[in-house]
Amino acid sequence: MFMHLLYAEESLRFFLSELVDMCIVHRDIPNSCSNTTIVPICKNKNGNMSDTSNYRPVAVASVVSKLLEHFILSSISPFLGTTGNQFGFKAGHSTDQCTFLLKQTASCFVTHGSSVHAVFLDASKSFDRVLHMDLFEKQIQRKVPMCFVRLLKHWYKEQKRQIKWGKHFSEPFHVSNGVRQGVVLSPYLFAVYLNDLSKESKSIRAGCYIGEVLLNHLMLADDICVFCPSVSWLQRILDVCQAYAKSHGIIFNCNNTVCMTFKAKSAKSTVTPLLTRGW
Repeated sequence: MFMHLLYAEESLRFFLSELVDMCIVHRDIPNSCSNTTIVPICKNKNGNMSDTSNYRPVAVASVVSKLLEHFILSSISPFLGTTGNQFGFKAGHSTDQCTFLLKQTASCFVTHGSSVHAVFLDASKSFDRVLHMDLFEKQIQRKVPMCFVRLLKHWYKEQKRQIKWGKHFSEPFHVSNGVRQGVVLSPYLFAVYLNDLSKESKSIRAGCYIGEVLLNHLMLADDICVFCPSVSWLQRILDVCQAYAKSHGIIFNCNNTVCMTFKAKSAKSTVTPLLTRGW
């Protein structure tokens, strides 16, 4: 469908430009742009077909809405920066770089006789748990132009979704939390939503120091790794994560949370248990 827009007559580009301008000026969008269709895709056809966890929801949004989001993203991207600890949704960053940095940091400390204790956190369905008012407040704090904040606020307020099952569609329903699925802006908005957690973790000033550089956490979208040579200080960082999650509607999945120690040969074998109450 994007190809149809790309190779359409010049007059269509004019009308699309007018549509985008009107959406921004009047803080309103067509209903067809705010609605999203959710198509459940079975993960394991040999598994339990009646188990909801065996399905992956795939969101389908209109092409025009994605075009509008591309324009908004190009306009507000300078305001959506994140800390250097976030490797998700950033140009020139990748999973391999994040993994390499963790391995090299741990290797440096182990080589010098210090163990590094790490906890890998998984935020359960975190994209669906974003609190809208907190998300817009963070945009205002970053001085995102208010015309875009108002448009996005209206967009999220009026958005509707419906489920497609075969040839059948459910009744449209409103969504009161979470970033929109299957669209352009959502990953960047989610990174902004978690960015203050990164700042609070860095403010503890405890972790792995390499020269003047402090590393105590790494983030890849909603996957978070916190680490520290000291178990007691690592607990402090986890407490920060727990408090931030509670205030922002995020739930960490205990079943997918993993503790790991990069152990130096001279280190003792006993490790104080970490507390993850209420996760």
